[in-house]
Amino acid sequence: MRIDLHAHTTASDGTYEPAELVGMAEAAGLNVVAITDHDGMAGWSEARRALRYGQEAGVWSHIRTVVPGVEISCKINGVGMHMLGYLFDAENPELVAALAEIRES
Repeated sequence: MRIDLHAHTTASDGTYEPAELVGMAEAAGLNVVAITDHDGMAGWSEARRALRYGQEAGVWSHIRTVVPGVEISCKINGVGMHMLGYLFDAENPELVAALAEIRES
């Protein structure tokens, strides 16, 4: 199984749109890719739609799962760092609000 658990889209500082990134994961022979944009999950829905479309159309044979993820900017004892989180409810209102607050700060 081939997996990439840290990929960014144009929803944060990535180069590719979410659907393009999923297509590139397929082309690279990945089975699983996690969308871990910085402090938000705006790319997750588009990536999920692209996965479903590619699977239903029968054009993708490798990629099986797009994992919801996020790279959260935080500070611990005054030191900035990024924390990766996976497999959460990307539509949870409290999480969405907390990430919006982080982006605004």
